[in-house]
Amino acid sequence: MKKFRALLLSAALLGAGIQQATAEWVSIGQGVYYEGLLTYYGEEMGIKRGMSWPVNIEEDSDTKGLYRLAPYSGKNPIAELFGSSDDSSYMVIHAEDPAKVWMEDFDSYDQYYCFTHMVPESGWEGEAAEYGTLSDGIISFPAMCMATIDLTDPEGLWHSANREGECKIVIPGSGSEIEDYSLYLDYNYCGVNNKVPVTITAGSSVKSVKYVLQEGLVEADSKTETNADLDAATMQLVAAEGKEIAAGKQTVECSVHGLHSMLVIAMDADGKAHTGKVAYIYGDRSDDSEWTSLGKVKYNEDLFAGYYEGLPQVELQVELQENKNTRGYYRLVNPYAEYEGNCIENHDGHNHYIYIHAEDPQAVWVENSPIGIDFGDGYGEARVTSNVALMLEYGLSLEEAIAGSEEGIGQINNNVIEFPAYGLWIGQTGWFNGYWTSTGQNFRVHLPEVSGIDSITSDKTAETDTQYFNLQGIRIDRPAAGLFIEKRGNNVTKRIVR
Repeated sequence: MKKFRALLLSAALLGAGIQQATAEWVSIGQGVYYEGLLTYYGEEMGIKRGMSWPVNIEEDSDTKGLYRLAPYSGKNPIAELFGSSDDSSYMVIHAEDPAKVWMEDFDSYDQYYCFTHMVPESGWEGEAAEYGTLSDGIISFPAMCMATIDLTDPEGLWHSANREGECKIVIPGSGSEIEDYSLYLDYNYCGVNNKVPVTITAGSSVKSVKYVLQEGLVEADSKTETNADLDAATMQLVAAEGKEIAAGKQTVECSVHGLHSMLVIAMDADGKAHTGKVAYIYGDRSDDSEWTSLGKVKYNEDLFAGYYEGLPQVELQVELQENKNTRGYYRLVNPYAEYEGNCIENHDGHNHYIYIHAEDPQAVWVENSPIGIDFGDGYGEARVTSNVALMLEYGLSLEEAIAGSEEGIGQINNNVIEFPAYGLWIGQTGWFNGYWTSTGQNFRVHLPEVSGIDSITSDKTAETDTQYFNLQGIRIDRPAAGLFIEKRGNNVTKRIVR
């Protein structure tokens, strides 16, 4: 069986088939779409088997059984994963003959995902065509009857889709019960006074919503079926111990510093949990009085330039602060405040920081924290982390995390904090719920320059004795007050004693 590829591509370029152009569409109500096409791309993209959601279905006013729907428009699990909906791509289904149902070529998300039904009506040759059926108000398509062009395949070959025969459409008015226990969370990573805005959207069948706010990481379970991100045991825990929360715009307060997992479930009238979601939000409970400013330093931005094509690597002037109680514990204050790229600073009355642990100049790591930048591309606010921080969230000790992150650990070299490839990670709220992506090979923070002392390249065999100098570079005893220079091993910094 062979498909004339030019037929699909020409139809995609035109944006609509002949049937779509000539039909007069009339809404016949809300049906249900069962995903079976994008599941080809697998769980690594978060697209699970068994996903379904309500959709508006239209019928041609002159042709009974000619339907169309936009499966990825509005609120739906695919739009949630991809960070945006596709409101303009329609799937056209020919069910004029209930025993011979077929789908016109369907391209979605700006023709990135293209699908075809392998039947002669769609330009496929051969006699092994497998049509769908319409029975009891449900359109079903047999397994392996469709194909997709995988744009990651350099040869541009067709690959079978709807492999498990899961693509189905429930037609409105069919008498089939349509339940909608969908649950969607839109949120920022942080908020003013640690009160984080969260918007909850629940399906029409949901009778109540509960949540638990847990410190640290509770990972979404990619192995759960249907639309749930939480496994059954976790949803039962939230049902038993959670607090009720109304759908709509809410605020959730983080009581401690760092990452929190907001576990949310949608329940029926009997208190049974049907859908579970997780939102990752952050509290910043650091005490500003415990930090001292070291002035503005050079920050070479590579978190986003190292990932987004077309973004230039830029040098920014950013305030650097050091913790008064922990030497070598730094934070960059509002690191993107002067960034001139096409982005949005989401400070809203509070600051954002990149927290850097350089207590050991040979084992530098970055805390998991939001950084307050949004490129306005639908992918939402950004956060940053490092290998060590990720391992700490999985319960390892700091020593174990550093040992396990040897190839991705940062260092101070020539008074510059730097990281190797795959040492830093970014995530954005709208991209697969903050999925981490490695970046930052050219990330640099230039520590304050020191007059009178040469900056020495870090060496694991360097001495660790602490020495003190005045601003002219003359060695002194540790002063009781004033500004001085500290040399600890090969790490040289300015300090102030009040």
